[in-house]
Amino acid sequence: MIILGIETSTSLGSIALFDSDENLVLGQLAVDIRAAHSEKLVPYIDFLLSESRTQKEDINLVAVSRGPGSFTGLRVGVSTAKGFALALCVPVVGIDSLMTCAFPYLAEGNRVAALFDAKRGEVFGAVYGDSEYGIPHTVLEPKIFKINDFIDNCIIQNVSLYTGDIYRDSIMRFLPPQAPRVEAGFERPNAISTAVIGHRKYADSGEDNLSDLSPEYLRNFVPGKPRC
Repeated sequence: MIILGIETSTSLGSIALFDSDENLVLGQLAVDIRAAHSEKLVPYIDFLLSESRTQKEDINLVAVSRGPGSFTGLRVGVSTAKGFALALCVPVVGIDSLMTCAFPYLAEGNRVAALFDAKRGEVFGAVYGDSEYGIPHTVLEPKIFKINDFIDNCIIQNVSLYTGDIYRDSIMRFLPPQAPRVEAGFERPNAISTAVIGHRKYADSGEDNLSDLSPEYLRNFVPGKPRC
């Protein structure tokens, strides 16, 4: 099965093609979401297909990060994913963006905290653990927290690693001094993880209803500058 992964929950998004039968990444491409619109994301996907020598008709599943995260990015990603799924008559699954962020760093017995800056002294945060079924176990459900409250919850949950917007000054100063963090440059969610989790979710529980799939903003939209 070939899965198209779309991750647009932060300003630097990505798209990826993953072959689950061969456990092989066919290609990945970074996308600047700050200047993107849904019609502009499609040419990036077309380019990725061309570079990986894959036809649109080869795609068997579309997986998209549904939030939380950037309002504009999530709207672009989900609408593009739904458009591709409808045009190709293939299933689509929505994936928790914070889970996508934590996924590469989950190992047996550890717990990973993922957080995105939600402004106003708040974060979108969640905690995940490994699962024998391949889909990360949600220890602390995604929601909006005051930064201090989220860090306190992470300490209670024995978090062993932090990822996400952990290098922003507004967040970094709240982290425990010796808190283990993902190396800078690898802390953002990526479309490969979206595709891999999407395949596992589809195998476990099937597709999402196309008409019901929508971004999970976790707060009402307030116009302003996009989150970078």
